[in-house]
Amino acid sequence: MKLLMACYDDLRSGGGSPRRALRLGSALVKRGHDVHIASKTAQPEHDFTSQKIQGCTVHWYLAPLGRCWRTPSLCREQALFHALRHRGIPHSDWALTFSPFFHHPLKRLTPSIKQAYLFPCLLSNHTPSTSLLGKIDAALLRRIEYRTLTQADKVILQSPILEKEIQEFCEIDPAKMRVIRPGIEAATPTKSRAYVRGELQTSDEAMVCMAISRLDDNKNVEYILRSVQKLEGNWMLWVAGDGPLAQSLAALSDELG
Repeated sequence: MKLLMACYDDLRSGGGSPRRALRLGSALVKRGHDVHIASKTAQPEHDFTSQKIQGCTVHWYLAPLGRCWRTPSLCREQALFHALRHRGIPHSDWALTFSPFFHHPLKRLTPSIKQAYLFPCLLSNHTPSTSLLGKIDAALLRRIEYRTLTQADKVILQSPILEKEIQEFCEIDPAKMRVIRPGIEAATPTKSRAYVRGELQTSDEAMVCMAISRLDDNKNVEYILRSVQKLEGNWMLWVAGDGPLAQSLAALSDELG
């Protein structure tokens, strides 16, 4: 089967969606599928080029609107349509998308293609908006997410909690949804609790919160740091991850104590 995976982030960025796309794509290649990935690039010289990565054929398209991730939702969707139309995408049996902004552009470009929306997280439910423009954009985002969820042929979720949240968000055929829990290698711990707490300078009495995340603007780890500081009692936050904000977040952590 010929499959097209649409990824909003650059596959070389190391973020969550690119890692999922490559892992899933390479696994599908091993099962005999012909996998193509449309990936954003911020480098103009890569536009219109293709290359093999882990068995997948990656088609680079120039990043719409540069690096402005927080561009208003409707503009982002339109920019994606024009970027993909400019690039040209291979005809496929199924499109697997990681963002609600791909559904409408792909449907306009290839009306017969079936689409599966992978791992939705209802951005509109978790994006704070206080300004008038922010509230308008949140309403547009909800409309885009609603359309994507109700029109997609399949919706793949990570947990029953998300399944319930989506059912409360919109009327969707339960038969279209499927929960696939993320695989975790449950290795036996090799170091004791006391040893780990000692290494991380955490007392035995402390209540520990842990954030496992890529350290970039989209994850808003700064908000977690500032929130834990305001908790009453003996609390400690452990952050595991890497990214462009690693040094600034480490400095903020030292500043907050």
